Amino acid sequence: MARGLTRRRQEFVRQYVIDWNATQAAIRAGYSPRTAYAIGSKLLSFVDVQEALQAETVARAQQMGITQERVLLEIRRIAFAHMGQFASWDEAGLVPLASGELSEEQLAAVAEVSDTRTRQGRQVRVKLHDKMKALELAARHLGMLQDRAQEEEKPIQITRVTIVLPPGQGPPGIVVEGEVRQVG
Repeated sequence: MARGLTRRRQEFVRQYVIDWNATQAAIRAGYSPRTAYAIGSKLLSFVDVQEALQAETVARAQQMGITQERVLLEIRRIAFAHMGQFASWDEAGLVPLASGELSEEQLAAVAEVSDTRTRQGRQVRVKLHDKMKALELAARHLGMLQDRAQEEEKPIQITRVTIVLPPGQGPPGIVVEGEVRQVG
């Protein structure tokens, strides 16, 4: 835990990383439930609390063996899995491979397996984790996708603006003429 934090702030940090809820962390750290929302929010704005949270998060990740490489490996397993690795099918239906025939990599991509027997027959279902979400996460990691909120705003240079008053009443329209380009 970071030096210089009061005991209550240290406890707030310990409690906050449990569920990432500042209000509940403040209450569990001993602050008044009536003012916990405001106090939790305020505590999160302090540099020393932010530094302690970062250190605690890194320590917990190390303790749990969570590394960037392991997370990326799991994303890769899901992103590049395909149903042909898990089952075969034809007009007679789906025939899943036995779990013992699947590699650890293949098993990581399976979200659900169900085998339902009814009067009408047997229904076997194999569901994989969300491939598109995994591909999106991998693409973001590689910088292939960029959130609009993260896009850098570039100033626009306008060389000439002409105000056109339409016939009759109403506000003037603005027509941009000449060169319009992003700078930077």
